Amino acid sequence: MSDLYDICIVGSGPAGAFAANNLSKNNKKVILIDAGDKYPSSNIKNNFDLKRSKINGSIDFGFSEQIGGSSNLWAGQLSEMNAIDLEERTEFNFLKWPFNQNQLAFYYDRVKKIIGFDENKYIYHDTHGIELREAICMDEPYNTKVLLKNLKNLTLLSNTSVSKVIINEQKDSVLSIRVFNSRTREFKDIKAKNYILASGTISNIRIMLNSLQDFKKIDPDFFDSIGAYFSTHPKGYVGKINLNEKTLNNPLINVFPNSMGYSKYYFGLEKHSLCKNQLLNHCLRIESIYALRMGKILEYFKKIFSWIPFLSNNPYVLKSILNLGVKIFQVIEKFSQKKSYDGNYLVRGFFDQKSKKNNRISISSKKSDSGLPLAVIEWEFDEDDWNEVDRFMEVIKFKLEKNSIGTFKYTRPASKHFTGIHSHFIGGTRIGESSSNSVVDENLKVHYLDNLYISGPSVFPSFGYANPFLTIAALSIRLSDHLLKND
Repeated sequence: MSDLYDICIVGSGPAGAFAANNLSKNNKKVILIDAGDKYPSSNIKNNFDLKRSKINGSIDFGFSEQIGGSSNLWAGQLSEMNAIDLEERTEFNFLKWPFNQNQLAFYYDRVKKIIGFDENKYIYHDTHGIELREAICMDEPYNTKVLLKNLKNLTLLSNTSVSKVIINEQKDSVLSIRVFNSRTREFKDIKAKNYILASGTISNIRIMLNSLQDFKKIDPDFFDSIGAYFSTHPKGYVGKINLNEKTLNNPLINVFPNSMGYSKYYFGLEKHSLCKNQLLNHCLRIESIYALRMGKILEYFKKIFSWIPFLSNNPYVLKSILNLGVKIFQVIEKFSQKKSYDGNYLVRGFFDQKSKKNNRISISSKKSDSGLPLAVIEWEFDEDDWNEVDRFMEVIKFKLEKNSIGTFKYTRPASKHFTGIHSHFIGGTRIGESSSNSVVDENLKVHYLDNLYISGPSVFPSFGYANPFLTIAALSIRLSDHLLKND
């Protein structure tokens, strides 16, 4: 613990593991800290203060404190951000990303190579103005704990969480981080040349708010940006579609094999339509009736599971349940979509959202075992959000019918079919040029602090709809490249 490391990384999920792998292979002495061990742990009470939280929509938390983080829970779907997601869009309060789509593609390719994916040969589909978005689905979801094996320059501390980052008197760099070991119940300080917070959006924000209280006076706007502009890829069933084209190769209802499993397609509006109509980048997918039914069954068992302390606190049972859930989801996803009882296909919406300062994570007076304050979530998908979704649906409905693709009947999802808070926590420490409305710069370095970086979806300055794993991993590699270059 008294050694001086080159890099201290907090979190072993995709935000931390890809950077740790690249840095240690390039002869950097890395210490990686994770709150969990090899077993899943979704202890909401040690992370969230739900009594003080204000959340619009249902809650379906998906997180796990264990080696590999959230990569232990996902079903292995890789999606890329669209070009429009990376642009500044002032009407939605989106800041510009520090690279364009071609530059991001370079890092996407590196991630795909690491996880063993050979690029598909693109299959052309005439979409008549409707843009297809490919989702690559892996038969075996990639778990980032494999990136941490057999690395001679890497020290891994499990069952260890961060309670505070210690800042120097000049308020321009980090001296150490204070950690708590849940097994020994001891606090220790770890020192490194550089530090990366990569423990997930919620934990990153909690640590920052707990550690940078002095910045309330130094730069109130900067401090107020920590935890702000938060969203979570809300989703829900939005109606039904009757397709005119029912061929075996229809990409809207079929799956296509690739080198790691299969691909399936979402659909949305092309960039010029989104810009012309000032619309967010929402996305739709035709959903299987079996997926809806199985989702209801899984929700039922999750509630029963949470009510029985023996099951919910047993790591062996929890691991089995989570693995079973992932496998069931994968099996359902592989099937081509089936019609509902009335002869139509179900349509599910995956929603983008305007960046709002009032949608935020703050900290509670209640604290976890490590002394880190619990997270308070304030988030809503309000009437303005729904009005914008309504306009999007009108445009895509018009295009579907004009080009004889099908007839779409849109209905705002009922609350029971709308998921607000789930596993895709995004924003809260976003990238930007100014400390007045952002937390990190183009290299993911925290404003004012020379040696503190943040990695993960908390830095996203816009949201899009895409599963964030691929982008999280790409930014992790990009950050590690920056640290190696500027050593």
